[in-house]
Amino acid sequence: MRKFITSLSLTLFSTCVLASQRPAPKSSSGLGDLSEGLTAIMAAAGEALSYILLAAGIAFIFGSIIKYMAHRANPSQVRLSEPFFLFVLGLALIALPFVQYVVGYNPGIF
Repeated sequence: MRKFITSLSLTLFSTCVLASQRPAPKSSSGLGDLSEGLTAIMAAAGEALSYILLAAGIAFIFGSIIKYMAHRANPSQVRLSEPFFLFVLGLALIALPFVQYVVGYNPGIF
């Protein structure tokens, strides 16, 4: 559990670093510049969320493999529905950024 928390915090930190590498908005002299700055912040947050969804999806798929191995070792202790649910959830989390890409909003990952 401690390794999971460490890897999750490292992932969140790296996504924040990647999101913060966007150019800073110009000095705010009007309402248009203010809205551009807010739009850039929201785009960076959307991009960070896409990276977090991808990382979480991969982690859930990896967890489903581990649960399946535990089910193979002792089927009475771990039900087959647990790894199946984790796998489906991982695929859904990985698919969410692609849905954004198909719909037309592209934060710049793909």
